[in-house]
Amino acid sequence: IGDRGSGIGDRDRINKTKIGCGRVQMKYVEWICCTLTGQLDFLCFMLDDPSRSIPVWFADLVALWNPKVRSILDAQSWEDIYTDPNIASRIVCETAHELALDALTPFSHPLAAAALLGSTLRFGTDGAPALEEHLHSPAQIRSLGLRSTEVLHHDLSLIKACQDLSNQKTIMVRHLGPFSLTGHLIEGLALWQPRFRALMFQYPAEARTLLARSSEAIIAWAKLIKNSGVEYVYIEEPWANLIGPEDQAVFIVPWLENIVKQVPDIKFILKAPGMDGEITRFKKAGVWGWFPDLHTNAALIREQSHWSLPIVGPFDAGRLLSPLPVIHQSVGRFIELFGPGDFIVSLSSVPLPHSDIRHLRAFVDAVKSFQVNS
Repeated sequence: IGDRGSGIGDRDRINKTKIGCGRVQMKYVEWICCTLTGQLDFLCFMLDDPSRSIPVWFADLVALWNPKVRSILDAQSWEDIYTDPNIASRIVCETAHELALDALTPFSHPLAAAALLGSTLRFGTDGAPALEEHLHSPAQIRSLGLRSTEVLHHDLSLIKACQDLSNQKTIMVRHLGPFSLTGHLIEGLALWQPRFRALMFQYPAEARTLLARSSEAIIAWAKLIKNSGVEYVYIEEPWANLIGPEDQAVFIVPWLENIVKQVPDIKFILKAPGMDGEITRFKKAGVWGWFPDLHTNAALIREQSHWSLPIVGPFDAGRLLSPLPVIHQSVGRFIELFGPGDFIVSLSSVPLPHSDIRHLRAFVDAVKSFQVNS
């Protein structure tokens, strides 16, 4: 708001600074918020007749917004939580039961397959998963080989603990795809990707070698996950948007296709930001479901998938900070856009730590209010 009248308030409600930018007083902000909230309450609606059952699939790793979980975090480090299956499973299952969720994701390591290539897994002080070291040379990459799957015993125990506490809820295990796993193997704890980019474009042969090893490790991991009784695996490529479509066709698409084809008895859900145009190709490879990019138009998803495979999410997690009636309205519109076929409502990302659990409960209740059991 500048120093000219905007037509929606009095000029004396604005304190101008010396550089000409307006500073809005809190009273004015409160008036805007109350007005907008009132309008949205008036527009709030219910869908009359959704054609399919719409389950809630809440793929949340750690419920930081749950006061009970926060109390555990105050007494434990992230590393302690990860290494103790009893604690790790309790913080996930407790929230799943409290919000009456239909599915949950164990607090296992999304880089677990890296252990098969000799890497050490950890969770940092900020809760982010990481590898202790990185690969230093092309020769080191060429010498990599798979280790025994016994090194994955800890993550299997975390999954088993969640299965015991979940009361028959659907368990979905999350892992990074081969492209993002390769990036972590090269960068270690680095916060950006200079070595990874150098590997791709200066040493393309070694990059393909490492992608092949990463894919082999993920395939071995997925087969072990299947033997543990888990049927759903969510593979995410968060680093996919680092490169353009031409390079995605070389460094991402064929490796994801190979994983899906090599483990056909797993129901894979894929998420690759910026690659929603490849849905048809992955569907032919045998992908069970697709998690679209938050910014993808629903019409594109409808055109690419023909609604012949389940779509998962992505409800914007930031909307959980809205007033409760607005959350209900947003869920209704969201289902109207994405829900004419098999549809699973999830969040675009983990909820912000200061999200109110009442808003999480309102989100789940809103989804279930639109559900029609077939």
